[in-house]
Amino acid sequence: MPGFNAPQMQYVEIKQCMKCKKEVPSTAKAGDKCPHCGVYWNYEQNKDGSKTWSGLPRGFFKLGFLVIMVIGAIVAAVKKAMG
Repeated sequence: MPGFNAPQMQYVEIKQCMKCKKEVPSTAKAGDKCPHCGVYWNYEQNKDGSKTWSGLPRGFFKLGFLVIMVIGAIVAAVKKAMG
C-alpha cells in the first residue's frame, strides 16, 4: 500500500530476579546482588534458555575461607583432646 507506514517494533529488555520475581535494572548482570532480596546471581538466563555464568562475588570466597579456618580449628581441637 503506497504511503502506509507500518509501526516499528521496539525490543524492550526486562530483567527479573528468579528468587523474588521482582524487576531489576537492565544493567543487572551475573555476579551482582538483587536490590530487593539481596541474593547474588550466579548466572543470567536468556529468553532462549542459555545461561551466562559468572564467578562468585569476592565475599563468598572470604566466607568460604572463614568456614575452612573454623573447620580446621575444630579438627585440631578434637585431635588435641583425643590424645
